[in-house]
Amino acid sequence: MKIVYHTVIRDATPRLQSAVREEMVAYATRHGIKAACRTYEIARNTVRKWVRRAKEDEPLTNRSTRPANSPNAMIPYWRLKIIDEATKERARLIRYRAPNTKKKIVISASWLKQKWKIPYSLSTILSLLHREGLKITRPQKVRKALSPVVFQRKQLLPPGARIMVDVKYLTDIHGYAPLIQRLGLPSYQLTARDVRTGALFMALSSQNTQTATAIFVDELCAHFSHHGIDCTEIMFQTDNGREFTNAYGDAHASAFSILAMLKWGATHRLIPLGQKNWQSDVESAHRLNEDELWMHLLPPPSTQALLREVQRYNSFFNLTRYNSYKGGSPLQKLREAHTSIDEGLLHWSVFECDRAMTRDRLEAYKTLFQRAREECFYQKVRLSMRVPPFLPPLPQVYPEVA
Repeated sequence: MKIVYHTVIRDATPRLQSAVREEMVAYATRHGIKAACRTYEIARNTVRKWVRRAKEDEPLTNRSTRPANSPNAMIPYWRLKIIDEATKERARLIRYRAPNTKKKIVISASWLKQKWKIPYSLSTILSLLHREGLKITRPQKVRKALSPVVFQRKQLLPPGARIMVDVKYLTDIHGYAPLIQRLGLPSYQLTARDVRTGALFMALSSQNTQTATAIFVDELCAHFSHHGIDCTEIMFQTDNGREFTNAYGDAHASAFSILAMLKWGATHRLIPLGQKNWQSDVESAHRLNEDELWMHLLPPPSTQALLREVQRYNSFFNLTRYNSYKGGSPLQKLREAHTSIDEGLLHWSVFECDRAMTRDRLEAYKTLFQRAREECFYQKVRLSMRVPPFLPPLPQVYPEVA
């Protein structure tokens, strides 16, 4: 009986393939190679190949076609360099781990690529870290997918029209938390991010108060106005924290609102209670800042050295770093907007709010707050802050009439 060898091998499992080849080798041993060729309808070289492998005690399974030396494989220098630096950094973070914390230590591939100028993609570095057991993924929460319509509506905003502002606590970061008390470094990061371009504007502070946020928004508006943005068209969007509202909730205007609305003519809106995804742009920036800057920050000799390091990262984020969600760096998105806004807008100077809290500035704020009371500005702000922020509607596309 003839057996069509190729038909059986093509559709069989590896275990069945090995069994058929064992039978073929046994038949060729008893009756000869030519008889096996006629019975199995197979070429003579194929029978000889499996008979030879059987004599050498090799498994009768298909050998991998993967090349032994890939031309695109990572060279040994960079492989050992990545493993060595990731191991050292993980040991350092474990040594400086914040007490009583449950956060896992995460080695960022983007930080390794940025620091050592590694000529490989992030996915290649990540796969190497995973294979070596040096990359512990974050537990991902089940999140509702962002509607593509929301992304399209964000792209219709002009640069600087919507600014998300938030405060990041630095007291729970492994590499930075032990340095706060030992070196007297700032404990909070004040962050503003432009929704259209993704540009980042950072400041540091040792206290999370209305005065610090008021100084921050004052410097922001002065920077925007200097580079050609009309502050009356800016909407600042914040959460409902006491640093943005008031010690009495939203019943009275905060210092942040007075500086933004009364002095500069901007708009301040609060997100709905519990809707943290409304601050998605600035919250994602906080995650990137922690993974790429604060987790791997070496102890600075002074606060000025810390400001220089944060300034370097802020410039890298605005001018060079590619943002996959936005589809380019903030500089590229600003150029794509085809506006007359000066590109110097992205050259933000990181500062410390405590040093900017001068006596002259506080006296000017006191005069402004007195003016707000006289003009009943608190009642106006109380009503306007609760109006939900909006996005421009998508343009209507009408079908052409034949």
